[in-house]
Amino acid sequence: MKILKEDEYVNCSELIKEANDLYKLAMEKELSYDNRLYLISMNKYINKYENFREKMIKTYIEDLNGIISFF
Repeated sequence: MKILKEDEYVNCSELIKEANDLYKLAMEKELSYDNRLYLISMNKYINKYENFREKMIKTYIEDLNGIISFF
C-alpha cells in the first residue's frame, strides 16, 4: 500500500505556532460550549507533538479563522 503525501507525518512546528496565535484570538470570542471544547481539545492535542499530517493542522487553522471571523 502506497502512503500518500497527505498521509505522511511532517514537522508542523510553524503551523502549530500559527494555530496557537489564532487559538488565543478565538478564545477571546463568545463561543458555544461545543466550539470552546473543540478548540481546547485540539490545542492540547497539537501541543503534545510536532509531527502531524499537514492537512489536519491546516484544517484546524481554517476552523480557527472561521471562528474568529464569525464571532
